[in-house]
Amino acid sequence: MLKSIKVADYMTRRLVTIRPEMSVNEAIRVFLEHKISGAPVVDENGSLVGVFSESD
Repeated sequence: MLKSIKVADYMTRRLVTIRPEMSVNEAIRVFLEHKISGAPVVDENGSLVGVFSESD
């Protein structure tokens, strides 16, 4: 059963990202606004540089 299920069937397509220069308070506001608990951190080129979450 699970072999036929793809990640693409469940993944988020409208990804919320944050920037490394954001303050923690700004990131928390983004989390609350979008009702998320974490987000990828991307640089000015849109390249992934990390992940920040409420457990960090």
